[in-house]
Amino acid sequence: MQHTRQLSLSSLPLQASLYLSLVCALLWAISSYATLFYKGLVLPYPPGAWPGEFFLILFIIGLEFVGKQLASRGNLLEFRGPLLFAIVTYLVQMAGVVYMLRLQPYVVRLDLYMCSIFIGAKGIATLFICNQLMSLSIVSQTL
Repeated sequence: MQHTRQLSLSSLPLQASLYLSLVCALLWAISSYATLFYKGLVLPYPPGAWPGEFFLILFIIGLEFVGKQLASRGNLLEFRGPLLFAIVTYLVQMAGVVYMLRLQPYVVRLDLYMCSIFIGAKGIATLFICNQLMSLSIVSQTL
């Protein structure tokens, strides 16, 4: 009986970047909630803006868990569909973070630093996802 080895295309750097991205997103959410409470107590923050930003942070973190699960599943099972949906969730998350930077009434330096780290981590994970998509496409064309 002859054993044949199947080529594994799952990417360890992609998995590592997904977990790094998750940690950065959780740190971003904690710092965003902390600065949101600080701005609500110390600064004359508009009362109508507070609940919307609170739920936006919650929405972005929910998308983070969905996107990480999709990207991880697409990587490990070597499927392109979940990887593409993960990129879409990451782009929506980055748009939400840019909103947090540009359209908040007050932006403190901690917001700026944490949003930059968040966007950087998402960008790195997105590049690894694109690399994985290209690897899967090349191999599927050669088979």
